[in-house]
Amino acid sequence: MPKPRPLQTGTPSVVSPANGRELKEGSQLSPKAAREPWIIRTYAGFGDALQANARFLRNLKEGQRGLSIAFDLPTQNGYDPDAPVAAGEVGKAGVSLCHWRDMEQLLQGIPLDKINTSMTINATAPFVLALYLVVAEKYGIPWTELRGTTQNDLMKEFVARGTSIFNPDVSFRLSTELIRFAVERVPNWNPINCCGYHYMESGAGPAEEIGYTFGNALMILDALRSHLTSEAFENTVRRISIFHQQRYRVGTRDLQDPGVF
Repeated sequence: MPKPRPLQTGTPSVVSPANGRELKEGSQLSPKAAREPWIIRTYAGFGDALQANARFLRNLKEGQRGLSIAFDLPTQNGYDPDAPVAAGEVGKAGVSLCHWRDMEQLLQGIPLDKINTSMTINATAPFVLALYLVVAEKYGIPWTELRGTTQNDLMKEFVARGTSIFNPDVSFRLSTELIRFAVERVPNWNPINCCGYHYMESGAGPAEEIGYTFGNALMILDALRSHLTSEAFENTVRRISIFHQQRYRVGTRDLQDPGVF
């Protein structure tokens, strides 16, 4: 067994995990970018857009470097807040949005070109991302300067969660169309976040969780491959993110650590 490396102090060297060589400025992951801390943000959203906006502004004032937006169930399922079926759920599990003016109120005072925005939204992801882009355009911010993520993982909704609207075929087409659009028009955006966490919550073990998650990602890439140039396909691969649940066994207890990469 190889001996562990000694603990290094001072400024760490930056190496590529693929080949161990030092990364140079101008490479895909420059030393400066590699040393930036991960974005840690509170998953938040409740009430109407103005109430949620006040919470976001407070979090950003305290030093948070990005947003993680929670949407209520009517928004997740494509219902207006005044729909009878939405009674009792409006603004409960997240913020209520049904119009671009709601998104404008939600984001007022927030520099969209300076932060990273994660939106946990699936069945209505194309609609919600469109609202975000409209507001950015209204603020004079080019789409190329926007950074963030839409979860947009429709397949896991059928298996492990349940906020689906259309049948699997239509849902899959909408999901992949959003990916194609974002890679071309919003190039710094992560258009899908393939989720393993929800499989775990539904009873999957660690191996199943990883297998289902990466299987989902591969299925999406297979569907997109024939529609994209090799360069566009490479950019698409770079923009897929993964949400998993790491598990560590200590004695007889399982310690769980959600992670995104």
